Amino acid sequence: MPIFLYTDIEGSTQLWEKHGQAMSAVLDRHDEILLACVENCHGQHVKNSGDGMLTVFASSEAAPLECALEMQRQLGGENWSGIDELRVRIAIHAGPADFRAGDYFGPTVNRLARIMATAWGGQIILTPEVIASTPLPEDAWLDDLGVHLFKDLTEPQQIFSLLH
Repeated sequence: MPIFLYTDIEGSTQLWEKHGQAMSAVLDRHDEILLACVENCHGQHVKNSGDGMLTVFASSEAAPLECALEMQRQLGGENWSGIDELRVRIAIHAGPADFRAGDYFGPTVNRLARIMATAWGGQIILTPEVIASTPLPEDAWLDDLGVHLFKDLTEPQQIFSLLH
């Protein structure tokens, strides 16, 4: 079952308004970091959407949780000259999806986007479907955030925060 990882920069509209000249270079560096993490963890970049990125982990050697942790480590350790700080939220969900014209569609991806929208910058949120599909990285643990009903979704979703 594929595991999807979706990122988004928290407060990007304000960052563009306040630091417009610096944000182009910041976004380029952000993308470099995320793409390197995805490649190192055997994932596949699907697309960028604004300042967010959708990736999929479908191979047996894929390591989506390690990828998310490494993304946060590297983003947190970067010197973001020209802006105050860059905070990225990450959501991870697993399930079937339709693949068409190089992109993924369907309820799994829709649910992932809704889950990601509730996270705060620096947080990694995941679902029980992910926990059942891939092992936790060494020295990582989960914080149960409870069951939530997300906008436009009929079924509630349990979510966890991945901590390290």
